[in-house]
Amino acid sequence: MIAISRTGRLLRRLVRASCRRPSLTVIVSLGLAALAIAYTLEALTFKTSTRDLLPPGARYATLYAEYGRDFGELEDIAVVVEGRTLEESKAFASRLVREIRRGPVKFQRVAYRIDPKRFEGRALLYLSPDKLKEIRDKIFDHQEFMENFAATPALDQLISGINTQIATAFVSSFFDLGLQDGGTVDLRFLKEVVGQISERLDHPTPYRSPWGALFTLDRHEEGDAGYFLSDDKSLLFVLVEPASNKGSFTGDQEAISAIRNIIAALRPEFPHVQVGVTGSPALSNDEMTAAFQDSQVATLLAFALTLGLLLLAFRRAAKPLLMLAVLAVSLAWSMGVTTLAIGHLTLFSVMFIPIVIGIGIDYGIYFLFRYEEELFLGRSLREALELTAARSGPGILLGALTAAGAFYVLALTDFRGIKELGFIAGTSIMLAWLAMMTFFPALLMLVDRRHLSRPKGAVPRALELEQIRVPLLERLTRYPKSVLVTAGLFTAFSVWAVTTVGFDYNLLNLQAKGTESVIWEQKILAKAGRSGFTGLATASTLEELRRKHDAFDRLPSVSEVDSVLLLIPDQQPEKVKIIRDFAPLVAPVRVGMAQPVDLERLAGAIETLKRRFDLALSEAGQSDARKEIEGVH
Repeated sequence: MIAISRTGRLLRRLVRASCRRPSLTVIVSLGLAALAIAYTLEALTFKTSTRDLLPPGARYATLYAEYGRDFGELEDIAVVVEGRTLEESKAFASRLVREIRRGPVKFQRVAYRIDPKRFEGRALLYLSPDKLKEIRDKIFDHQEFMENFAATPALDQLISGINTQIATAFVSSFFDLGLQDGGTVDLRFLKEVVGQISERLDHPTPYRSPWGALFTLDRHEEGDAGYFLSDDKSLLFVLVEPASNKGSFTGDQEAISAIRNIIAALRPEFPHVQVGVTGSPALSNDEMTAAFQDSQVATLLAFALTLGLLLLAFRRAAKPLLMLAVLAVSLAWSMGVTTLAIGHLTLFSVMFIPIVIGIGIDYGIYFLFRYEEELFLGRSLREALELTAARSGPGILLGALTAAGAFYVLALTDFRGIKELGFIAGTSIMLAWLAMMTFFPALLMLVDRRHLSRPKGAVPRALELEQIRVPLLERLTRYPKSVLVTAGLFTAFSVWAVTTVGFDYNLLNLQAKGTESVIWEQKILAKAGRSGFTGLATASTLEELRRKHDAFDRLPSVSEVDSVLLLIPDQQPEKVKIIRDFAPLVAPVRVGMAQPVDLERLAGAIETLKRRFDLALSEAGQSDARKEIEGVH
């Protein structure tokens, strides 16, 4: 007689209680599963932000959460626009912003540029000292010209003033025609005036002030001022902040879907513009969506493969399908407990179901094998179930405890994503064991009722013995040496492979290939030429900020440092002194009322200007200055 341990006796009582009224046990089990599923669908949420995976008590996690609250732009949705030209990108961005603001989903903020008017009154401080000196010198040189035009702002007065400037300084200063050795050619102001006159004669065009050409050193167009652009100006960014539910999976998903729908609707109107949605919320949303879909696929594959292996091993379908049904019910219980205890799933914990399928099915297999063996030995149905629980139950319980314990250990870690995965997987394994020790025996009582009436001591026919065999495993046991050699080779290969394993710190490589947000994030990184990883720090004073800025900038692992110092002009005392030099000359200037154009005077001034440039052209020879003069002439 085989001695039964105390644990075995307790498990026998558990099975006996479950099988006393098997129908009631089945109804209660299915009812709990239905309630768990309903509760899960109602209350379970998804945490998509990587911030939700960090240890809640860690200082860096607390600081990051504070930064997120204080600087909401860290969590903005980024729309990246890539047109054939900057003007095409700007046109698309302007239209996109209008459509987003008119759309059904409300957004807190939608921006694609900084209004330069915000810098009015302080704009000169953002220029370099050399540029300010040039502006000061030009104001000194052309003070009379500017004052005369301001008093009588008319086109004929402007052309007449230009003639006067050329007459007094033919090859220097304002219009340096480059006729002297080492001279420069800077006819931007005159080109701008002449160009606008020509355009207005052809058709009406918007007014552009030509004075910027006089006082700027840059040779490029100023049309990109204030826009959020990449360094090479090939990408234009639109930053979008949702109005509500920010940071939640459903809120971000609704906002991102709305933006992508608007982009799709605008595609026929802008067929050559490429647009993508990225940013931290889009990356997290796409990551969670892909993980959720992959989890569903993995769950179905796990069930299918498990069923396939069971059918291959048992060569019958009824009992394997029954085990999978019990396992599915235990997973429903697990979802309910997860919703109650944690309330959400993350990128890590969403994958627990395929793990539990592979482990949890083992307890049903152990139970079924021993149960059918007891039947073969002549036990009645109830005796077979109770003896299985008493004799094999402790081993099954020990296996479940060790497997669950391995996951529960993860709950002791600081990383929240791993901690929650450990709790959920460990609990799910124990619930799978509980279902196999309660729900599964009750089902067997209902399915194998024919064994209830078996006379005590009766032994099944030999054919029935064949049904509890596993031919596949039996074949493998016939070749122990081959099995050991194969296992040894795999072990040796695994030991070698460990030495080649490295670490990939690029989180983008964790994303599903082909995801829109990842494609555009990688494109941004390629254009910017720097890493996508950012470190955040704060400072209490401006001096502390400068020290930290310089210290970070000296680190070889840091490609670029951005701070509020970008918005604070440097060398302010020197710049203020230069501005004060020419401020008394500019402050009294008042622009008078616009006067009608004196056509006779304008025609005469243009004719005089033409003669002067004819003379300059004849003296220029084949120098570079000739091309500049021909551009005006």
